[in-house]
Amino acid sequence: MKKVYKKILTINFNDKFFTIFQAEGNRLTFLETDQEGKYYYPLLDDFIKLNDIYNNHSPFITDVTKYHFAKNLKNL
Repeated sequence: MKKVYKKILTINFNDKFFTIFQAEGNRLTFLETDQEGKYYYPLLDDFIKLNDIYNNHSPFITDVTKYHFAKNLKNL
């Protein structure tokens, strides 16, 4: 089955241009765009920052503490 990505918009981030695409499940993905319109995979740092801004940020929930457990919890 072929995956379909819908082009959303192009943004300027860290003095580079990125095109944002919407994937299945409304996830957004990013490709760096050069002046000729060719697409490239972004650097990992850029991807992580864009992913945090567009996929992990929820404007409706603020100041939520995230917990990480070193061991598995037992169901009671």
